[in-house]
Amino acid sequence: MTEIPPFVIPFAVFVVAVPLLGWLGLVLGKRTARKNPGFAAALWMLSTFLKIDPPPPPKAERVVKDEGAAGDPPKT
Repeated sequence: MTEIPPFVIPFAVFVVAVPLLGWLGLVLGKRTARKNPGFAAALWMLSTFLKIDPPPPPKAERVVKDEGAAGDPPKT
């Protein structure tokens, strides 16, 4: 009997779970939107206007450039 590689089982679970979870999200989302249309509209508006920015880079990676030295390479 051949041995199953260790990555096959998680991949198979992923392939089966993703469509099921997507379908469940659509069904529950539609049901919730029918029951609470105001809540669904508020969530939609928040998701449209509220964007989460990534954190700033660490201080060691920030580029600092003086306005007076336009031709100089940036300092790190």
